[in-house]
Amino acid sequence: MFLGMEPIIVILLILSSAAVIALPITYIILAILVITLPSIYVGYKYALKMAYPKEFIRRSSGG
Repeated sequence: MFLGMEPIIVILLILSSAAVIALPITYIILAILVITLPSIYVGYKYALKMAYPKEFIRRSSGG
């Protein structure tokens, strides 16, 4: 999941260096978190698919 978010965070930090004077750091951190939420969701969804494949769920449920 980190590899999906790393480029987004780096680009935002580079671009936000000019906005440091105008904006407090908390606003910048909140913007980064909001922008990375879709990446976190997709990474978590794929991790769940890899950890719990459908065949495993069918075999373990006894159905």
